[in-house]
Amino acid sequence: MGEIEFQRLLDACLNLHLLEGGAELRMHQLFASFLLDTPPVAEEAATLQRARLAQARRKVKLGEELGANPAEAGWV
Repeated sequence: MGEIEFQRLLDACLNLHLLEGGAELRMHQLFASFLLDTPPVAEEAATLQRARLAQARRKVKLGEELGANPAEAGWV
C-alpha cells in the first residue's frame, strides 16, 4: 500500500469517526475489541507485525521518558 492509498483510507476512518485525534490516533474500545478478535488475513499479517513492533518500541520509549522525568506535566 502506498502513502496516497494509506492517507485515503485514514481519511475515510476519520470521516466515519472510527478513529479520532491528530498525531496520536485513538479508537473507541468496542471497535478496538472487535478488531483484536478478528484474525488478520495472511497478506496483512507481516504488516500488522511491523505495526505492533513499532507500537511496542514507542511505548518503551515513552516509558523510559516518563521514568526519567516523572514530574513532567506533559504526560497527562
